[in-house]
Amino acid sequence: MSVTLMPGQKDKYVKKYHLDSVFTEEMLACFRLMEYEKGEIICSEGAVSQIYQIVMEGVARVTTISEKGKQVLLGYVRPMSIVGDMEFWSGNSVYYHEVVAECRMIVLVIPFSYIKEHLLENVAFLRMACNELTMKLVTSSINRSDVMLLPAKNRLAKYLCEQVKSSNSYTIIFHSTEVAQILGISDKQLRRLVTALVEEKAISRTGKKITVLNMDQIIQEA
Repeated sequence: MSVTLMPGQKDKYVKKYHLDSVFTEEMLACFRLMEYEKGEIICSEGAVSQIYQIVMEGVARVTTISEKGKQVLLGYVRPMSIVGDMEFWSGNSVYYHEVVAECRMIVLVIPFSYIKEHLLENVAFLRMACNELTMKLVTSSINRSDVMLLPAKNRLAKYLCEQVKSSNSYTIIFHSTEVAQILGISDKQLRRLVTALVEEKAISRTGKKITVLNMDQIIQEA
């Protein structure tokens, strides 16, 4: 269950992300920190959108429902990503996607009403909003291009490179169904690709974890 954290805990995130360069002390006092547990829904697709949530800590997965009723993984949000920005700036009254915490998460909550009243002439805030929306557009475009143009093996190698880089570890969590959705392939096709890389000794797999053994090969495949 999500809980509101004590105001004093805000200070470390203000310093870590230099939020005082975007918001004044008075503004920050009007925002609150929320904590979500692993598996908790941060926002539901189709639910009324009322708050802007800036991720301070943790990772969440973003999903939507396809025309066939299948849940499709679109990607992840990480620290300093924003949940609710697309809905606010497009004027949409409901969330486009579902966002679920992959681990314990901390977010900075700003009500839409506060943005409308106090932040629409804040140049630093608008710049931050533009940067985030631009990154989402670029990421979406790249992901779409990869699905359309790159062979499946190359998409998998690129995914492994990105996960190793973001986690700063050669061993990563690997949920086959979710990865298959990201890559736009079937579970069966993904299993064949993983098996081939294991046989080539490029990776090893134990349960829901994959370890990259030959990073040079994976980078070359990507």
